[in-house]
Amino acid sequence: MAQFCNGNGAFLPRSIGARGGSYVPDTTFHTIRTQKDALPVSPWKGHQLPGAIQYQLGDGHSFEFVEGTVSEEAAPEIQALFASADQYFGYFDERSPESCLAALNNLERYIDIQGPFEGIVAFSQGGALASTLLVRYARRSTAISPLKVVVFFSGGVPADPDDLERGIVRALDHSAVGEAIKIPTAHIWGVTERGELDWPPKLRDLCMKETREEFQHGGGHEIPGSKDRAAVTRAVQAMRRAIWRAEIGIRE
Repeated sequence: MAQFCNGNGAFLPRSIGARGGSYVPDTTFHTIRTQKDALPVSPWKGHQLPGAIQYQLGDGHSFEFVEGTVSEEAAPEIQALFASADQYFGYFDERSPESCLAALNNLERYIDIQGPFEGIVAFSQGGALASTLLVRYARRSTAISPLKVVVFFSGGVPADPDDLERGIVRALDHSAVGEAIKIPTAHIWGVTERGELDWPPKLRDLCMKETREEFQHGGGHEIPGSKDRAAVTRAVQAMRRAIWRAEIGIRE
């Protein structure tokens, strides 16, 4: 039986280390490593960004993949692509504060142990996890985020990391917390997304306006591929601008 991502930015599980007898699972992302290291959430089967995106982005980046471990049903967008008998995985159970907090802690620990990483490329649920971690970093007055840039494809909104510690899952909103994410970001999503339609704009608004890039392609809840070369080019342009902003900040 094959094991694939569920269409929410997750892959089959892989343990990376042990603590107290339990394994810490890989939990998300592509690392964009621009001559150094960066951290990605790849959204699709095969442990890589779609070929068209990766080709146009160029060879100056290396990627490391972190995978989901929570069994889920296949997302509607990929049900026609893979067999119904296959297994699919996400990063956390959105109804469970304990599951969300465990995924958040595992991702942070992964970055601490396996880094340094310069950024994350995240898709859908992976975007919710990555952005929640960025909010946690931003709220630590004595800490500097180890990440310099994040690219969100159809990104989900973050949960309040402090509420997760109290056993509550509460999505953050710009009207309440303002621009909670302070590093350069790129936001890429489709104009025909369905139930997730309001996620990417809400996530965008939680990121600093001065350092964010955005592009809406003509598709749905997906990453642009070879069937839409123009969308691939525009998506890569947004990614490059975000990476450039991060590089300027690093040099300064």
